Amino acid sequence: MHNTRDKYKNNFDAMKSNYESKIKEGPTDICSCCGGLWFAYSIREYTVEMLVKKGLKKEFIDTVCYLKHAIIELCATCRKDIMSNKITNLALSNGLAFYEIPDCLKILTELEERLISPRIPFMVIRTLGFSKQFGLKGNLVNVPMNVDTNVSILP
Repeated sequence: MHNTRDKYKNNFDAMKSNYESKIKEGPTDICSCCGGLWFAYSIREYTVEMLVKKGLKKEFIDTVCYLKHAIIELCATCRKDIMSNKITNLALSNGLAFYEIPDCLKILTELEERLISPRIPFMVIRTLGFSKQFGLKGNLVNVPMNVDTNVSILP
């Protein structure tokens, strides 16, 4: 009876360490359609030929898959919509991709960013309990700024 307990304890310890290592590693696989970060078990890999064999047109695949790679990685939501010949709501090809930040803007300080920003958001950001996550409290107010006036005042 004592050996059975040890076997379950060792199994639990192995599962716990596996879980902790997966959480530390985090989601690292990127969906080719929505750009979301997923764990490896949530992503399925396809080639263009495999998707064409499933009845999809190559033009549709090129339109929907924003990230161009030889292997197309799709999350469950994107896979379901793509297999039914629909463009996913969260697809990067819908204009949801972030723009690349130019090098000249990457070196700006927070104050310089605020000076050239067309809007300044005022919000209260608080920690949510002891979990180290942050959230908004209250209203969010966007104050429009006239960038031309700010730039003309600077020396």
